[in-house]
Formats: sequence, C-alpha cells, structure tokens
Amino acid sequence: MPIKTRCLAVLLATTVWGPLAQAAGSIKVENALAQCVELQPGVRSTTAQAVLLQANVNVKKSIGECGCKSAIAQYTSKVEMDGYRSFLQSGAVALRESGPQTLTLTSSAQLLGDRGVVLSLGCAAPD
Repeated sequence: MPIKTRCLAVLLATTVWGPLAQAAGSIKVENALAQCVELQPGVRSTTAQAVLLQANVNVKKSIGECGCKSAIAQYTSKVEMDGYRSFLQSGAVALRESGPQTLTLTSSAQLLGDRGVVLSLGCAAPD
C-alpha cells in the first residue's frame, strides 16, 4: 500500500473511531436466563463518559420458558471494589432473537475506571 494511501487510512480510522476508547477490566456474567439465552461479552469501550459493552446474544429458546413474562430482560452492572460490589446501572434489553447488543455499563466512566464489572441478566419486572 502506498504511503499516502496508508496515511489516509490511518487518518480516516482515527477520525471515525477516535472518540471510542477501549476500556480495560474484566467482565463477569451472572446469567439467570442461561437455559434460554447465552450472553458473551465482547469489547468494552468508552464514549464521552459512558462505558459500553458490545455483547453477543445467542437466544436458545424463548425467555418465557425461563419464567419471564415477556421477551424483555433486565440487566444490572456493578463494579467490584475491594471485595464488595457497588451498583452502576441497570437497563432493559429485548431478547427475541440472537445477535449483537450494546449494553451501557455506566454513564460515568469515572465510577468504573479499569475495575472489573459484574453483569447480571434476568427477567424484567412486569409493568
């Protein structure tokens, strides 16, 4: 690849993906829906102040068969610090089909830093 083309490719990549920084830290999944859904953590990244997790979801069977009242699940993220867990964020996610999901681990990257995260997945409470 010519030098000008290579420099342009690097410039374009930093322009497009520059705001996203890859965040460090382990991710432990506690999945109460494991019989129905497999959640595999992927890349953890920071954009602005939010820390996001790109996860892959494999729906093996309807989460209704795991006791949920709808196809909506709830997730909760907690940071592990000095032997205890501190709540970061929770959210809802539709689990009708397999595919990638972006989960917000925290809206404030300072709360998490490079520490490990525990991500819990379970049925959403009925409305």
